[in-house]
Amino acid sequence: MCSALDAPVVAPLTLVVMHKIMKNILFSIICVCGISIGATANALADTKRLNDFQTVSDFEEYLALKKQDCIDKSFGGSRAIACFTSYSEAWDYELNFYYKLLRKSLNNEEKESLKKAQLSWITNRDTTIHFNSKLLDKEFKDKNGTMYVAIRAGKASSTIVPIIKNRALLLKEWSETVAKGK
Repeated sequence: MCSALDAPVVAPLTLVVMHKIMKNILFSIICVCGISIGATANALADTKRLNDFQTVSDFEEYLALKKQDCIDKSFGGSRAIACFTSYSEAWDYELNFYYKLLRKSLNNEEKESLKKAQLSWITNRDTTIHFNSKLLDKEFKDKNGTMYVAIRAGKASSTIVPIIKNRALLLKEWSETVAKGK
């Protein structure tokens, strides 16, 4: 059993560096894995879906209002991260919905081709998110406080959401094209 007396002594400067590293790791997990924090964790639970709307623009407007309402209720700071996360999760849900719908309509060879294309897209998405995270790390390097965590989350979301949205809409278009051909 380990006690506090057994722990190594760490210089204060090292603790500051460790805190920044842990903050960046936590933020990356939140953005990439879609983990929600705090009272806004259920922000996606009652979200309408793309097929509930006449146009993509109507759905986008709905999501933007929902995100803003979530931010307003979070009182800013780190609790606002879940609002940005739920915004990207809404598009990720659409992406997965249309991927599965499209996949059901394909033969085995086409399913394998779709899977290969999707895995390639995922690799590209993750690489782009990682690069964007590095740029944001530089931009927010000397900025501390929960306000900056929320601002960083917003900037990360403005990069991540269009990537997911565009892929979801492409999968939707392919699904509709295949459905018309049957």
